Amino acid sequence: LLISSFSFTVSIRIGHLQSSPEERDVILSCFPPNNSSVKVVSLPACDSLFSGVDNAAKFRYFHRMEAFIGANCVEEAMAISRLTERWSSPY
Repeated sequence: LLISSFSFTVSIRIGHLQSSPEERDVILSCFPPNNSSVKVVSLPACDSLFSGVDNAAKFRYFHRMEAFIGANCVEEAMAISRLTERWSSPY
């Protein structure tokens, strides 16, 4: 009889497309302090012509983010939602 115990940690990497500085603090307050299983990285969105779309692609391909939050400007949000649908990532 072989009994083994598996221990694993579920972690998630969230790409935050930031429109205002206060957003990051609100997002981080949703997770327990010192929670190493959640990593939130913020990059700007909605500040110049489609910077959020560019940063969403950077999150996906360079930072390997699994979920996306933000980009509350309509044009960027529509484009990013189409990309995340193709990537099978929540937005």
